[in-house]
Amino acid sequence: MFHIRSTGSSINVVSGDISEVHADMMICISTSNNLRESVLRRAGATVQKQYKERYCSDDALLVDGGLTKAEKILLVPWKTEIDQKDIVNSLKSLSELVTWSIDKAHDRNVKTLSFPPIGTGELNLDPFFVCEALIGAASERLHQYQMNVIFVIYPKSSRIEEDACYQIFRQYLNSLCAQVPSTSNERKPKKTSEVKRRVFKRDIQSKRIITLSTLVNINEHHQLLIESLEKLIDEQVFDLNLVESKLSSQVDSLIDICLSHNVFPRVDCSSKKLTLRGDRESRLQCFFNLCPGKGVHQYSYVFTEMGEKSEEKQFNSYISLKIDEAFAAGEAMIRIQDSEQSILDIDLSKLQVRPIKTRRNAFLVKKPLDDSKIRIPPSWSSSPLKIRTKEISKSSYETLECIHIFQQTMSISDWQIDRIEAIENYPLYLHYMRKKSERTNIYFHGCSFASVQSIVHYGLHSTNASHYGDHLGNCSTGSICLTRDALNSHLYGTRRCTDGKHYLFVVEFIKYDNDNSFLYLSNEDASLALPTYLIVYQRRQPDLN
Repeated sequence: MFHIRSTGSSINVVSGDISEVHADMMICISTSNNLRESVLRRAGATVQKQYKERYCSDDALLVDGGLTKAEKILLVPWKTEIDQKDIVNSLKSLSELVTWSIDKAHDRNVKTLSFPPIGTGELNLDPFFVCEALIGAASERLHQYQMNVIFVIYPKSSRIEEDACYQIFRQYLNSLCAQVPSTSNERKPKKTSEVKRRVFKRDIQSKRIITLSTLVNINEHHQLLIESLEKLIDEQVFDLNLVESKLSSQVDSLIDICLSHNVFPRVDCSSKKLTLRGDRESRLQCFFNLCPGKGVHQYSYVFTEMGEKSEEKQFNSYISLKIDEAFAAGEAMIRIQDSEQSILDIDLSKLQVRPIKTRRNAFLVKKPLDDSKIRIPPSWSSSPLKIRTKEISKSSYETLECIHIFQQTMSISDWQIDRIEAIENYPLYLHYMRKKSERTNIYFHGCSFASVQSIVHYGLHSTNASHYGDHLGNCSTGSICLTRDALNSHLYGTRRCTDGKHYLFVVEFIKYDNDNSFLYLSNEDASLALPTYLIVYQRRQPDLN
């Protein structure tokens, strides 16, 4: 249950028949045939007669609760069909319906009001979107009124853990109850005279893991997920001498950089060792970023027959960046998945490449990219890091073209920007500038929080991009989708994090095209798209205090 302290109100989600839930007033959607007939049948003949005598298709109608466990039933008309291309207006209409209903209930001094999950039945709206619209509107109104609102999800399964709609509403409400608080990076160096050791303390922010599933034994599956994630965590020892000297001499800054890559560092200055604990990709990303030098390479592989070159294939920027990263970390063997059909084993010590589905070995070819004529954007900071993000001050938002485009479809009355980070990725920028034309265009790509770090480091790729085709049905899962407006990327790409935040990349694309609202790229075309900003935003909520 979500409590609003300022007014003493609450929001709850329960599973059951709405006519069996105690409430001062029940909301029934009169245009939903199944719901209306079920509620009226349960209410009894007297209420059915009231409804038939007073019913008007365009108006709301208040009748007695009859044999239901609600004192009153407010029958409210809503949509009978949904335009899938205009989901946003439908969700806005849902929010307005909840607001209007709570206002009417307040006028009648109602203390407990129950709602069905409007739109998730016959109209088949996505429960993820519906719960945010309904609960968000209720929360906004209950910061003004004292009332208890209950969302009643009719069970579609005998097992509550298998009821997807209920689980989505329940987890959304739980996420409101358990927002992860922001913490400060308080530094408390501590000295011990017996040994030459300094301890640096950091408070770090974490994310909650929530499992939604229609499978039986969901708790068991959740535990298996946690255990599999724990197996990804390991330690790797690197030579501290290979780290940029400006960073290795400033241990506190070095720790902050490592934590920003989601790895835990241990610095041994006496033996010149840097131990990084985390998942393998994050460890390599972190160490590559700490190493000096900005040499960037384009890689390809060459097949030979009878000692003669027969075929050469160029790797895309994602694979080239990963190979550069592995060389810097001293890796001997790496495996890279370029797509569902293409997996490569690369022997860096022998400079050999073996595509998994072929029996042929190829030679790895390494060519440095010429950066002599490349000019770094003047807005970039002076930093020894190859890749970094820099938070933009809120006073500068209005100077960003991408913000004006964002706000054209993402209303500031509904959404608030938590922060904007400028992305400064020199290796990716160099790959991009090799193909840049005079005219570019701004696009958006939404993703889950889990993909953010990968996209910042390697750019867009089918392994880290959101699969918009799952929703649109007109592109393959191997495609990378960009949209001209922020709304479509919000709807089809972003995944709401447990702390309420959404993540949206601003992408500069080389080819200028005014006609396409949706743009689909292959992995080979991904170097034409440069992520330049990350917008972190969330639905606007009243002050919870």
